[in-house]
Amino acid sequence: MDSLSQLLLGSAVAYVIAGKQLGRRSLLLGGLAGTLPDLDSIPLSLLNDDFLMLKHHRGITHSLVFCIGFPFLLAYGSRFVSTSLRYIQYYWLYFWCFLTHTLLDCFTTWGTQLFWPLSPRIAFNSIFIIDPLYTIWLLLAVIVCAVKPVSRFKLNVMTGALLISTLYLSITLAMKWKMYDVFDSYFKHHGIVYSQIMTRPTPLNIILWSATVKTTDGYYVGLRSFLDRSFEEAPLFIKNDFVDESKFQDERSHFIRFVTNGFYVASLSETGLNIHDLRFGSMASFMDSAPRYLFTYALTRDIKRQKTLVESKNPDISDTGELFKRLFQRVKGI
Repeated sequence: MDSLSQLLLGSAVAYVIAGKQLGRRSLLLGGLAGTLPDLDSIPLSLLNDDFLMLKHHRGITHSLVFCIGFPFLLAYGSRFVSTSLRYIQYYWLYFWCFLTHTLLDCFTTWGTQLFWPLSPRIAFNSIFIIDPLYTIWLLLAVIVCAVKPVSRFKLNVMTGALLISTLYLSITLAMKWKMYDVFDSYFKHHGIVYSQIMTRPTPLNIILWSATVKTTDGYYVGLRSFLDRSFEEAPLFIKNDFVDESKFQDERSHFIRFVTNGFYVASLSETGLNIHDLRFGSMASFMDSAPRYLFTYALTRDIKRQKTLVESKNPDISDTGELFKRLFQRVKGI
């Protein structure tokens, strides 16, 4: 999830756990703890290697190993700064801040390497990385609790905000389960026989969903809103040209394909091979002039160093305002 949501979640968790002992300082401590797992991106960015960023971000710092082990060290150090909490209380504060951060990220399409050092990433694909209806309750509760000293009423407010945000996450899973049947009927209506399907909500909401299905010729990307009354809208077709990828069969190249969960098309470039990631659908579903691919990984062979170089390329969006206008129009249904 976005940094603000993770900061607020950490603040809320710490306030409920240690608000009585630390007062409003728990909001600050929890916010820092809730942000800490994402700081792995700082040393990774210094390496200036997109492959290492892709492979290790949301890796060890989002794992159960980190959630269980690192609080031992932080709790020990925290006792030198403040003795307001016992060692075990500091431990549980950090443990729950880290674990809730990691579990929240599991609901996104990016997912986390929860069981590091095992390679699979856990991604439920049920919430966009920024969703105001998840974050707003935590934000309001943190503002209320930051104004005046801790009280039973404010602890109840913060607990309520955590319950509502958690309920919202549960609703996203229920809606995703429902949308699977909706998309199955939708693609059958259009005579599309597919072997795999991946669904996810569109930006900033859980009303409009996108699905990518894999066929023998390529991929279809469809949109369905809970307010839709018709199946007539045609899905977007992305042809798979099945270009020769034989020159890129090393460990790095295989990892890039692994990250896409097999939902990608490849194209040849002057310098090597492009892997176009289709896990997130396509912006061209909303507007013909929008880029088809949200993420592209350019692979180039470095003969001298005998390895594949990876460059992550983001699309150029000429009219972001119009794109979001089309998105919110589509939320209303057809």
